[in-house]
Amino acid sequence: MLATLIRGVPRTLRSFDAPDGAHVIIRISGAAGGAWSFVRDGDAWRLAQPLEAKADAAVELDGDTAWRVFTKNISPAEAGKRVSISGDEELGARVLHTVSIVA
Repeated sequence: MLATLIRGVPRTLRSFDAPDGAHVIIRISGAAGGAWSFVRDGDAWRLAQPLEAKADAAVELDGDTAWRVFTKNISPAEAGKRVSISGDEELGARVLHTVSIVA
């Protein structure tokens, strides 16, 4: 389910002003977790194979927090207390505004 919900991230990031090639990686822990990279490509963000290169922003969260964020079951402010963001804090925090399905 998380692999599907995470596909809402590019829509959330589309209005974030970042240079071409900017990279965000999201790491979700737990049985349903994994790592997903998003790269700025022109005017859009695209899902890419997890990149080993250093990301401009890295967001690490557990599976429970991830599904709550993506289904609007938790506010971005509350989610921010439960995640680790490194690199560009503003870019990483924008990920927490992703809503893939309204619950």
